[in-house]
Amino acid sequence: MALKKASLLSLAVLLSLTSGQAAVSAAQENSQVTSSDVLSINDVQVKNPEQMQLDKQELNALVDRAAGVAEDERAQYLSESPAARSLAPQQVIINYSFADEENDYFYQDTGREQSLIVTPASQTNEETAPDAVQEAPAVEEAAPEQAFAAAAAEDKIPGGIGARAVINSSSGNLLESKWQLPTDSEVAGDSNSVYVYTGLRGSAAEVDANVSYNTNGEKKWKPRLCFKTNAKGAKCVEGVAQSGYNQVQSSNGFAPGAVLQTAFWKSFNDPSRGISNAIRLKLTGKAICTTMGCSDSADKTLIHILEVNNKSKQLGTLQYFKLLGTLADLKDANGNVKKKASGKLKTKFTDIKLDKKAVNFNSNSLITDHAKASYSGNSVTVDVNSAYPQ
Repeated sequence: MALKKASLLSLAVLLSLTSGQAAVSAAQENSQVTSSDVLSINDVQVKNPEQMQLDKQELNALVDRAAGVAEDERAQYLSESPAARSLAPQQVIINYSFADEENDYFYQDTGREQSLIVTPASQTNEETAPDAVQEAPAVEEAAPEQAFAAAAAEDKIPGGIGARAVINSSSGNLLESKWQLPTDSEVAGDSNSVYVYTGLRGSAAEVDANVSYNTNGEKKWKPRLCFKTNAKGAKCVEGVAQSGYNQVQSSNGFAPGAVLQTAFWKSFNDPSRGISNAIRLKLTGKAICTTMGCSDSADKTLIHILEVNNKSKQLGTLQYFKLLGTLADLKDANGNVKKKASGKLKTKFTDIKLDKKAVNFNSNSLITDHAKASYSGNSVTVDVNSAYPQ
């Protein structure tokens, strides 16, 4: 009898354990998302086109972060722009592209609907804009004259032609400026080979934060942010996916001739949104349409934020910020030049401020290659043409 009781007790324990393990397994399974079907989280449509295994709790946190950023940006825009206060919510689009070590995220708030698309991290060896990272030794703690000499000693505009305005700083953080994008008559070149951009150079890494001229479909200027270390063979960590994902690589962009209000942070922090030591570019201007796929082609105001988190500490010693207009060489899959940069570009940077203080330029601030550049106060005008002498 005692043996029978013991056997029944063992069986009960075994069944209890098995049931508990099954419950844990079911809970774990329910906490994962592997389907490409749309998942709704707090009224945000979450898409997983690569059917990656994603954690629902992490997705909840990402949705909260992205929705919070969009809410903050919309409120700030409406408070700072008197003309915008009368706009309906759907007349201001918020795009937020951010990345971590594993995934890229693209969040869009059209004022009517919100969506988040998750794709694998787009760390690539693709060509960055001209003036990208070179392996030349950097100048640690450089004085202004030394920093400029270091910049000028490099190939003037590596990988292409153009003009660069150098803003020497070892401690700056926020570079703000307005960009007058070229009209269609002021630009010529292969699609995605003409750039207007900002960025910075550190002793250990470089950042390019730009818009490129895209002629696929309706002409527009599309944003991109790239962080890349100076190490040989280093990959570009991007704040927006660049290859293979039509759902992320939106058909939308900024309109030719638009004026972009820009803000570029070396280190952006927002603890309430889980953002720390992030490199961030914020662009505000007229977009060619409302949605990613341009199903609504009405012009709208677009605020596009591109961000890579936890990267600013990897820059090393800051050497300088930069503003550029460039045309890129076209290269094959092996990195060999198959076509030298050809075309033209006219743009103007105005109201340039570093940490809220106007930047004063001089003749030593400008570097040109097949380009003309001039300054007036804290403004710089750039005229690039492959027909101009080097």
